[in-house]
Amino acid sequence: MSFTSFALGEYQVIASLGRGGMADVFLAVRRGPVGFTKLVVVKRLRADLSEQESTRYRELLLDEARLAARLHHPNIVQTFEVGEHDGQPFIAMEYLDGQPLHRVVLAANRSLAPLATGLALRVVAEVLAGLHYAHELADYDGRPLGIVHRDVSPQNVFWTYEGEIKLVDFGVAKASLGTDTEVGVIKGKASYMAPEQARGAPLDRRVDVFAAGIVLWELVAGRRLFRADTTAQSLQKLLFEPVPELDSVRPDVDPAICRICATALQRDPDLRYATAAEMRAAIEQALSEKAARRDELAAYLQSTFRSERTESSAQVSAAMERIRQSDGEAVSLRSLRIPSGWPASEPTPTPTPSPPRLADSLSAPQHATRRSEPSGISPARVS
Repeated sequence: MSFTSFALGEYQVIASLGRGGMADVFLAVRRGPVGFTKLVVVKRLRADLSEQESTRYRELLLDEARLAARLHHPNIVQTFEVGEHDGQPFIAMEYLDGQPLHRVVLAANRSLAPLATGLALRVVAEVLAGLHYAHELADYDGRPLGIVHRDVSPQNVFWTYEGEIKLVDFGVAKASLGTDTEVGVIKGKASYMAPEQARGAPLDRRVDVFAAGIVLWELVAGRRLFRADTTAQSLQKLLFEPVPELDSVRPDVDPAICRICATALQRDPDLRYATAAEMRAAIEQALSEKAARRDELAAYLQSTFRSERTESSAQVSAAMERIRQSDGEAVSLRSLRIPSGWPASEPTPTPTPSPPRLADSLSAPQHATRRSEPSGISPARVS
């Protein structure tokens, strides 16, 4: 298959990274004077939306852009520009050379070599650093923005070949500067929701702490926390069944790590860590001298994805060379298989389930909270 490059403002698009219900995601090059070039990821509103969809999704994309432009932290993907081309808004973000966390976990499962606990703890600690920054962010007048990510999951954590950990996709984040007024709608992935999020109750930063607890539990355990075949079953387990203790799956794990997971995964928000920083401090204390360094994160990813990195680098280099030789004209390129840390699929609004009826509705078809939810850690299918 081939891909025809095209201009998008000051960017030359060289590859498609994905398509969702709201936007297309592309890899693009920005060229400047004296041979300056920079790879970026561009998210653009789909051109084939109906007038009604375009109006609605335009506001959602602009909400995301307004929020993303305010976030400047080493553990959050950076937004360079919010622009418009031919009447369609787009967001230009940094290109991250690496792998989404769920692909790292899948690779570890295939090799039958679980991710080292020290690496898992370091990854989650870095995610928590980015979350705490977002949670604490205030407007220019000092008013808290009240940001809640609402979709912390392995699909939205990116691990670069240089050992960086980045939180991505604030597309469903809740913040006071947005226009999110949909009532009775669940946003996020069912397998990584806090109970109050699944019920459609008011949310605060502690839902992200719960989700980070799930990610940590799963990375250390090497399996899904709530194994289920459907979204309804995931919600049933989340709301009503006991949360498995980490040491019931990994009895060899440090009790301090088990306590961290147990605290983060309390169904009552008042019993969880009050902030992401509090949970991160507990992880840092548990790590002590076992703390994984950034170069160790880099070495692990580079060795695990050596062939994938070589192939994608070669493809990107070849595409950029053809773009340089074309002098800005559209050219047909070989389709690139480049991993993207920016899920192209946006959340599909889902009516809030009524908890008392969940047990009776397990056999009924349920709408997923996303167009797709890769299994990530275990072969269990989540529809």
